[in-house]
Amino acid sequence: MGAAARLHAVDDAPAAAGDSMPDPALIAHDVAAEAFGDAFRRRVGRGPGKVRVADLADAIDMQARTVKAWRDGDTLPQWAAMLRLMAYFGPAFASELLAPAGLGGVERVAPAIPDPQGTAADLVQAAHDLLERLRDGKFCHRDKAETAPTLLELSRRIEAQARAMGAQP
Repeated sequence: MGAAARLHAVDDAPAAAGDSMPDPALIAHDVAAEAFGDAFRRRVGRGPGKVRVADLADAIDMQARTVKAWRDGDTLPQWAAMLRLMAYFGPAFASELLAPAGLGGVERVAPAIPDPQGTAADLVQAAHDLLERLRDGKFCHRDKAETAPTLLELSRRIEAQARAMGAQP
């Protein structure tokens, strides 16, 4: 069954009483592109609270020129890149993207049990990075400033992991 046939099947289905979700076939590309562009530009660029294009590109393993094209509205990310962006920016970003389809509110969903393997791998990577910085026998103010955010985020994830493990039967 092709995509067109699937869309017609959805179009022909009777709407449930009180169903406020829009018909997926009627969600315009322009509306989706605008939702993405607005959400993305609020988070990427220059200014307080925004991540730099180069930093985001490194974090999600994409070319900086590609991320810049998304920010400038020249292109939209493909699905795999969109998933990376949602993972990077979190539930509020995902909710903004899903709102045109009536599926917002992701930020209110309880987070899943943290990933113990991912947390352990990140802990090992952070320890490796810290040891590399200590290799010269000095740990200056720059080293402290550059490692503190990573270590704080990692400690938050370790705490969440411990809490999740404590809640398990």
